[in-house]
Amino acid sequence: LSTDTQESFEANVTTYTEFNRLELWTNESEITSFSYNDSSQEKTTIQSGSRWYGRAVLEKLDNGNILGLYRNASSHSNDVVSDKWHIRCSTDEGRTWSQPDHYCNGTEISFFPFDSGLSDTDADIFQAPNGDVVVNFLRMNADGTERRESYQIRSTDNGFTWSGGNVSWSSTGGWNEDEMLLGQDHAICGDTVWISLWMDPGADQGGEYTSGLARSTNNGDSWEFMYNTSGSQNTNEVGVGKLNDNCDKVVFQRATSGGNTFRTFVYGNGTVSDVDEVSSSFGDWERPRLNLFSDGFLRGVGRDAGADATGYWVINSDGEPVLHKEFNPGTGDQGYSDVVEKSNGENLLWTYEGSNSDSDVFQYEFSLDKTTSSVWDKASEKTSGLVNDSLNSINYPFDSAEAFMWNMKAVHCYG
Repeated sequence: LSTDTQESFEANVTTYTEFNRLELWTNESEITSFSYNDSSQEKTTIQSGSRWYGRAVLEKLDNGNILGLYRNASSHSNDVVSDKWHIRCSTDEGRTWSQPDHYCNGTEISFFPFDSGLSDTDADIFQAPNGDVVVNFLRMNADGTERRESYQIRSTDNGFTWSGGNVSWSSTGGWNEDEMLLGQDHAICGDTVWISLWMDPGADQGGEYTSGLARSTNNGDSWEFMYNTSGSQNTNEVGVGKLNDNCDKVVFQRATSGGNTFRTFVYGNGTVSDVDEVSSSFGDWERPRLNLFSDGFLRGVGRDAGADATGYWVINSDGEPVLHKEFNPGTGDQGYSDVVEKSNGENLLWTYEGSNSDSDVFQYEFSLDKTTSSVWDKASEKTSGLVNDSLNSINYPFDSAEAFMWNMKAVHCYG
């Protein structure tokens, strides 16, 4: 018999005293392709003026609010004298935003605009597993020839009040702290926060860079070095993400001048193992950031250097791109960007566009059209111990009869 409802299954199962075999089949809707919905796109100016505004980052909090940060400087390059970071807040998923350096309720945030005293060139914001909101900054001198420790600020009240200090390391893997530069990307896996690093041997912004991976199991209070790349494709720009909500793999994306490479990592017992080169088909993708959406596909954003554009990629669980979109190609200096998922599945993207001395921050809102197919799969089977007087006796190999009933799509009984 086949049935799709609890009532009809329960009615039919009592007509049998013994089954020879019982199978549970599920039907899933599988996404087979994506296409960009041009008519859905809305572009909004977030910040403009006779300054260099850029390097925008976003984080959607557990309470639904979205925080956005961006840099204000005299140029794309280092600016010890006047660079600072601004913060804004949205309670309606980007339809409206607070004024710069004001909270969602309109109250001024006294900690912002933020300036650590050096040139704070890059930032990464995340909500830690305990609910704290953390921002890691990369800092450097005006001429870029001498680095300093990365800097971290933290809020325990969803971004309203902040405090800060130098980043703490529980393990550096032999590296000096001023060679380990944060502000790149992050991925949250249960109680673990993974971050990607710009590794600068000699702390001199010269010579060969390497990409690093670190983690924290205490909400970013301290960090443990895990891994760094080696070889001809080393770079200072790298993203990190997770391939699925189970977090059984972390992806690590390196930007290179000749193309890009995903590396997947299986982690456990305090080590990183099974490093796997997955793909090199992303073109010249700089400053990658990766976010897993609820449809099970990664979204990647950053600078598409080959097109002088903000790049957007959809990436499957094998690390392969299935959609690529360019925003405003040919602009020049642009593309250090971030994207989050709205509650309806749409994309909210912040980026910047302009020149090395004058750029503005923009917001793109858009959706994707998805083509799906229906796939049936036998989820489980039992061939013994099927004598039944009641529904509740059919509870193996399923967690419980109730869970089995409500999660089924079709049941086949043979007897």
